[in-house]
Amino acid sequence: IRLYDNETLEELQGRWLTLVQEFYDKETDTFNTTKIPDIYDNIKYDSLHNREFLQGLRKIYIAAKNVANFVIPQEYGVFRKQKLLIGRSIVQPLLEHIFGNLMKGADDAPSHRVSLYFSSESHLHSLRNTILLSDIPHNQTVATTLEAMEINYMAHCVFRLFEDPTRDTNDPLRFYVDVQFAPGAALDPFIFMGQDHLLPVSRPIPVNGRVPLAKFKDFIHGKT
Repeated sequence: IRLYDNETLEELQGRWLTLVQEFYDKETDTFNTTKIPDIYDNIKYDSLHNREFLQGLRKIYIAAKNVANFVIPQEYGVFRKQKLLIGRSIVQPLLEHIFGNLMKGADDAPSHRVSLYFSSESHLHSLRNTILLSDIPHNQTVATTLEAMEINYMAHCVFRLFEDPTRDTNDPLRFYVDVQFAPGAALDPFIFMGQDHLLPVSRPIPVNGRVPLAKFKDFIHGKT
């Protein structure tokens, strides 16, 4: 039997045996919680691509997801203050770079209007925490929902700079920033998987209304 991407049953079994051995130590009767993200990634992979060969996968997926949703966010701080401090320490250089490019977009003749950054899951967790735990979110219900969401493949954050030419040049909202966040392909594979064995990527959710550019600058420099 050949599984997805020509993986064999022996290779699948070996993949899971290695994970189990690394996760649970029989001699000390202890668990290595750092392996929980790997376990969840593997169970989600098999739920998408190999479910017809494996029984009871739905129950295992739900259990792994619930544990991962609790454990993974704690890697970036347990309390809100910790999450903000850890987040800042990780993404501060990235935030400053993003702000610099936003300001270039406000030039009369900008060299470019779009900048793309490709980063790691740790940066996305930290970026989300830094945004949501500042005073940037306008809708706290949305902020709380986003904070609880799983971050998965193709998760992304969007910063957009706008100019309102109808406002006076000294008006704080002449230039304002819109922030949106998307958790990526985080939907349940047993419900939302397409015929191509792929999950749709969730659309970005607005985190705020209009953040005046001056206030956003304070956020970038850790003053909010």
